[in-house]
Amino acid sequence: MSTTKQGCSRFDARQKRVGIVVSSYSSGFYGTLLDHAVRQLESYGYSVISKSTKVSSTPGKTGAYDQLEYDAWKSLLQTNCDGLILHAKLLSDEQLADMIQRGPKTVLINRFLEDYPYQSVPVNNGDGARLAAAHLVEMGHTRVAMITGPKKYSDVVERSRGFLSELAKWNLSVPEDLIEVGNYTFEGGAQAFRRLLQTDRPFSVVFAQNDRMAAGVVHICQAEGISVPDEISVIGYDGSFFGGLTQPKLTTVKYPIDKAGTCAAKILHGLLENHTPASVPDCSKEHLKPTLVVRDSVHNKCARQEKSTDLPLLTQREYECLQNISIGNTSSEVAGFLHIAEDTVNFHLRNVIHKLQARNRTHAVTIALSRGYLRSPFDQKSSDIEMNLA
Repeated sequence: MSTTKQGCSRFDARQKRVGIVVSSYSSGFYGTLLDHAVRQLESYGYSVISKSTKVSSTPGKTGAYDQLEYDAWKSLLQTNCDGLILHAKLLSDEQLADMIQRGPKTVLINRFLEDYPYQSVPVNNGDGARLAAAHLVEMGHTRVAMITGPKKYSDVVERSRGFLSELAKWNLSVPEDLIEVGNYTFEGGAQAFRRLLQTDRPFSVVFAQNDRMAAGVVHICQAEGISVPDEISVIGYDGSFFGGLTQPKLTTVKYPIDKAGTCAAKILHGLLENHTPASVPDCSKEHLKPTLVVRDSVHNKCARQEKSTDLPLLTQREYECLQNISIGNTSSEVAGFLHIAEDTVNFHLRNVIHKLQARNRTHAVTIALSRGYLRSPFDQKSSDIEMNLA
């Protein structure tokens, strides 16, 4: 049975027609939704068309994209579809309620309207983010950075609120200068992480609100010689295939988008055949909970502390940066020696200052020398002279 993105004219008039609205065709996330929804709908003998809102990927700019979602819905109305499945990020609850009243039978994914409880497939994004935060606390992380999606997205609001509320239970927070806005793309995550490296605050972990952005963070870490998870831990969200492609593989929160697509199709089938909304047993909130997928990208800081009562250990790259600073090199010069960005050098030095509880770089060098972490500048220069003479 054929599926097209262009219109309903090719379909047998005797078939029921279902339209699906998603944000993008290029994302594997929405591809999974479409795949499971279409398979379920076609098992009922329905024909399916889909429409992408083609939301821009400019970080932080959502503009009139709620209008794009509305226009996609309106264009499907013109094809005389019998039912619709809508994954909406920006439309308000009032707009969605109006669309349900005016249009054909409609099922919402990712949203919940109290007046239409049986026409919604809600996945609690806040609960998923709370799982991520609780895991980071359990692993001993207290200095947390976050990369969000565009702030007007409903799922971004829920994920941010859930993550921050869980941290607050442990008297932890994410400072404003450690929150960056991304755009749910690999490039957006990479750019947001570079901005985080420019901040004056040290951090040990990044929560990226989807796996594509998390993969971008890991990519920059690898390019800059930052060890994941030893120096920076990374946790994502969605449970997409991106999480299995990174090295190390991502710890993430799995969003059950596959089940959501199937459930939306089942609920819509009930509406179309029975003409009254009804609950579907395996599509309740209990069956659509996000789950934590633990892999290798989050460092267990508690385990390291249990193994050793020594003073805070410096990573190899932190040692190299501090050693170079101790002999009078600037951050720019160290960046040139190590072939990394100056922002990355400063990031490592901030971590050193935090670990050694120093006031500044000079104080950090003094502490490191007194504890035997570094050779004295005189010893280093003498060694260099001996090597040159040899």
